[in-house]
Amino acid sequence: MDYEDHVFKEAKNSTVPISETEVDITQDCFDIILTIVGILGIAFDALLIYIICYFRKLHTNVNIYLINWSIANIGAVIITITCLPIYSTFNNLSLVSVCFYLSTPFALFFNVIFFMIMLTLDWWFSAFWPGVLEKFREYTKFIIAATWVVCAIYFVTSAGLCSMSAYYLIFHYTLPLLFTILIVLVLGLHIVRLIKKRKTAFEYHPVNLLYIPTGFVCCWFLNWLNIFIPYYSYVYYTLSDVILFLHPILNFTLMVVFDDDFKACFLRVVAGFSCVCLKYIPGNSNIRNVNATAMAPPVPTENGNRYF
Repeated sequence: MDYEDHVFKEAKNSTVPISETEVDITQDCFDIILTIVGILGIAFDALLIYIICYFRKLHTNVNIYLINWSIANIGAVIITITCLPIYSTFNNLSLVSVCFYLSTPFALFFNVIFFMIMLTLDWWFSAFWPGVLEKFREYTKFIIAATWVVCAIYFVTSAGLCSMSAYYLIFHYTLPLLFTILIVLVLGLHIVRLIKKRKTAFEYHPVNLLYIPTGFVCCWFLNWLNIFIPYYSYVYYTLSDVILFLHPILNFTLMVVFDDDFKACFLRVVAGFSCVCLKYIPGNSNIRNVNATAMAPPVPTENGNRYF
């Protein structure tokens, strides 16, 4: 989020185009590192969406939240890693144009945090209030639709306030407040879980689902602190933003490690991709012969590959 703030300040305070001689080498390194990590995160998010959508067994309420989280995260990351290059290339853009372009990731980050809160609530209800969980999951589609509507309203409001030079009113209060709610929920649930485990010497509810918002909080924590501390250096902001953009990779790893169904489906996707790669390796007749004589895969059925 600090990356966009830097661009906002440049757009607000600049009256002449920024010359190439003013570009710091450290900033170039920051762009390269952030872009590489961002692209990797987008790839893992896209793979997660593909796996969940392809295998019907993974069409659960929790995974539906994860799909929408991934979509919002992909959009936010794409705009974040392209905002400064676009502004540097088209340095005659008006402040209003810059505000509307850069308000999009903030609105998407709003959804990113909110969907993590929904995942945390889902675990809370499943662990302590099963009766509430059933009613909560009945409104999953409504909650998701309402969240995207709020995202659109948030975008329009953010862009309007930014164009009036009042963007701090929404950017630097709403997102930190939302993230603070997530921190309190995650820490509180971990404390309650550990207390109950200490008393009973046994954990009745799996904590796997709680690991995803916990990892999210850890990856976003430095960026959350950046809002309250003064500016230091590009090195510090590079570290905090790179850790933030690493969360899709961490999230995907947690899904593979702790979700047996997701792991099985992921391995089937990897196995299928490996077979395709081996089949078309040129000049290797042995591999082609093996694939040619192999048994043809069964047609996807309700209990077959796709609906595994």
